[in-house]
Amino acid sequence: MKRFALALALVAALFAGACATGPKVPDMAEIVILHVNDTHGQLADTKGVGGLAAVAAYVKAERAANPNVLFLHAGDLNTGSMVSDKNEGLPNIDIFNELGLAAMTVGNHEFDMAPGVIDKQMALAKFPYISANIMKDGKRAFTPYIVKNIGGLKVGIFGITTSDTPVKAHPLKVAGYEFTNEIEAAKEMVQLLRETEKVHIVIGLFHVGFGEGSGPIPSDKIAEAVSGIDLIIDGHSHSVLEAPKLVGATPIVSAAYNTQRVGRAVVAWNKGEASLASWSAASMDAAAARDEAVSAMVKGYQDRKSTRLNSSHRIR
Repeated sequence: MKRFALALALVAALFAGACATGPKVPDMAEIVILHVNDTHGQLADTKGVGGLAAVAAYVKAERAANPNVLFLHAGDLNTGSMVSDKNEGLPNIDIFNELGLAAMTVGNHEFDMAPGVIDKQMALAKFPYISANIMKDGKRAFTPYIVKNIGGLKVGIFGITTSDTPVKAHPLKVAGYEFTNEIEAAKEMVQLLRETEKVHIVIGLFHVGFGEGSGPIPSDKIAEAVSGIDLIIDGHSHSVLEAPKLVGATPIVSAAYNTQRVGRAVVAWNKGEASLASWSAASMDAAAARDEAVSAMVKGYQDRKSTRLNSSHRIR
């Protein structure tokens, strides 16, 4: 009996040790991060360029080729397409649900519609709306960050929204929200993700912009002030890049606007260090493949454009 008890205690100790250490972190790995921003309600292409069917074909092809793919949106899903605007952005959310979007940062145009619409959108979305610097009633109004396990690595993704949203949106539509300092929020998130969540890779999913069209504290200024961010994926300024913008050790990338491009970042993990191995922005031009299932969804929304959709009435 004593031998059995001793053996049982040994097994329990080994199990506890395994649970404490968790899954083995690979010495070397790569993850692929696909990203869009400022899609502005675009469903179909415009003169052969863009459209969610092209985005869908690209995302699905990447997923078929690589199991370690993360798909992110850097904000401004709303405003710009008649069909989407009439239906409160729900058609776009429906399609991004189909594509397995992991998270979207709250953009300033998320506040364009009537108060309460953003809650309806979040109820339909299978992905979180994230932002660390929007407060309401003394607490954060949105999920500040998420942690995803990709290829044995913990990836922390936090959102930052441009703090001048109150002057860009109608005052009644942002009433009750407080937009705090982008840099201070980013510092807090990096510390939390590194020290508490113990993530291996930190991604800033920003809607602040840089250069012309940026907010009051652009992403390059955040990168200068906040260390520990492995990659910043930005939106808001509709920036068209051919290569990452490097600020110190922090790369910043962005993918134009209106579904014209899909960004593709490869983040390499090498014995405890994360770095951007490569980045490109694929053009969703006339030569790009289109996904038939999403094309059919888009056509369905267009055919029913005179009918308001809701979360229980979606066209497949």
